[in-house]
Amino acid sequence: MLSKYLSNWFNLFFILWLLGYIFNIDIIIKYINPYYTSILSLILFSIFIVHLLNKYTFEKTYLLALIIAHILPVYLSYILIKDKHKYAIENLIILIVLYLIYMKYINIDIYKLYMKDTHPTNWKEYFKSCKEKKYMPYCFLFKDT
Repeated sequence: MLSKYLSNWFNLFFILWLLGYIFNIDIIIKYINPYYTSILSLILFSIFIVHLLNKYTFEKTYLLALIIAHILPVYLSYILIKDKHKYAIENLIILIVLYLIYMKYINIDIYKLYMKDTHPTNWKEYFKSCKEKKYMPYCFLFKDT
């Protein structure tokens, strides 16, 4: 099950590229470029978190983990990708289109998701959401939590 959050799609895309880079998988390195997706993820996250900080108080470690998860892909993309623009816009467009199709398929309204729904503000709420809600990011890593 995939996440309902666009930045998690972008982060998974970055992780796929990073694994290809680490293990020198030529087809991944050649055609996958997470540079623009990483930048857009950080920009959208920054806007979103400012909106949320006006509504919620976050546990510091949880907020720090969110911030790192959005800054690290931009930093590593900037440092490691030689041709930052090759296939980057194509990758970005394809991911956004797939995300929009997926959101339509699972019947989740994007505006409601980001602007109206409640969001976890600490680790306890996050793990509770993993147990109760569908489409939370990275919950598959914590099945027994």
